[in-house]
Amino acid sequence: MSQNTTVLITGANRGIGQGLLNVYLARPNTTVIAGVRNPAHATVQSLKDNTPCGQGSQLIVVKIDNTSETDAKAAVDILTSKYRITQLDIVIANAGIARYDHKAAVIPISEVVDHFKTNTIGTLVLFQAVEPLLKASAASPRFVVLSSSLGSIGDMVVEKSTAYGSSKAALNFITKKIHEEYEYLISFPVHPGWVQTDMGNLGAHKAGLEKADVPVDESVKGLMDKIDRATRENSSGRFVTFDDSPLAW
Repeated sequence: MSQNTTVLITGANRGIGQGLLNVYLARPNTTVIAGVRNPAHATVQSLKDNTPCGQGSQLIVVKIDNTSETDAKAAVDILTSKYRITQLDIVIANAGIARYDHKAAVIPISEVVDHFKTNTIGTLVLFQAVEPLLKASAASPRFVVLSSSLGSIGDMVVEKSTAYGSSKAALNFITKKIHEEYEYLISFPVHPGWVQTDMGNLGAHKAGLEKADVPVDESVKGLMDKIDRATRENSSGRFVTFDDSPLAW
């Protein structure tokens, strides 16, 4: 009997998260846990009804809102008690926001707070909740964080991304810190590209473009390759990209 792989993905009902979910769920003997903000949303029901499952695979949906300090722990409690989940092999922290942004002198502080609460603190809350289940995995457990090139300090670009970019830069620090503090774990931030999701295309429209650069399927293919091949030596503690293009911290 093949070993079952258990994967948790936040923000799994749309965009990159849904693309990753589709690939994992199509694999055999894989339990995919979709962390979503609203389990009653129509997109979640569509996931349940329309996503093909590989042999021996299953989909579980739990509520994880990144702005909540309690959702992730409550979700873990449900996974262990109701679904008898005893370990997590891969956790992909994908949920995040990229809303109104402007230059540092004029951006509302409330927007900066919202981006940090969702993108940065929310991911740390998630890690604190799932860490015991990651530690229980015997399959080179991975905590993978969807970051952004806009969070790069060394390769900073001229974009009005004060709130979003700084929240991702702080997230990169936390992810690197997790790598340093938990030697059993493979942990790294990854830039998925400027992807043709609702979020990515909105940014493209604001820039006067028709759409973002990278199709979702292309980004997901690159991300899956990085996650599948990741080790402590080749990926953990590094800021990687979906297509191997160089990117400074």
